[in-house]
Amino acid sequence: MEQLEEDKDMSQFAEAKTANFDNEFSVYQHRAAETAIYPREVALTYLTMGLFGECGEVANKVKKILRGDYIGKGLEAHNRAVDAIMDECGDVMWYTSQLLIVMNVDMGTLSVYETFEDYHTSLRKLAATYKDAEEVVLQLGRSVGFLCDTASMKINDSSIDAIISIAIGVTQSICLLTHIYDRPFTSIFTLNLDKLKKRHSDYKQQHTM
Repeated sequence: MEQLEEDKDMSQFAEAKTANFDNEFSVYQHRAAETAIYPREVALTYLTMGLFGECGEVANKVKKILRGDYIGKGLEAHNRAVDAIMDECGDVMWYTSQLLIVMNVDMGTLSVYETFEDYHTSLRKLAATYKDAEEVVLQLGRSVGFLCDTASMKINDSSIDAIISIAIGVTQSICLLTHIYDRPFTSIFTLNLDKLKKRHSDYKQQHTM
């Protein structure tokens, strides 16, 4: 019964937004939006600050591996550290997906842009250039840095193009991190949604009592 309701919701969203639900990005963006709780009148600034924060969390956790914090502590400790990075990567993708919603851009359409293609093709090309996690994190920082110029902009063709370009750069970096740490890219979508659905449910319960 729950699955039928979810399928119905997805169908209604597809009719309203003409989303490409054969694309994991579109599915994730829709479901992530269901967990969104933030003041819509300051959405662009709020989401920009959130994306900055989550990228910083990714950088901080990669830094600890670079520093050697888990050397000699066994495979389990290393895997927990990687799990923590993947968790933060999921949060990065959440904020990215919601920035695109503010711009009324279906996340699934990122693949039509020549610079992104599909993430598998993009990954093969970029992996030849960025081989280490720290290099990817620095590139991630460069991508989100451009948001400083867009957070206070009005939503128009110029700002939409800028956000799309940033979203592509961010997504490519997250793809590369999952590749480097040998994790399935779309698994971060599932893990992120599971976490946020619980958080969203807890929030609603606390504010309806």
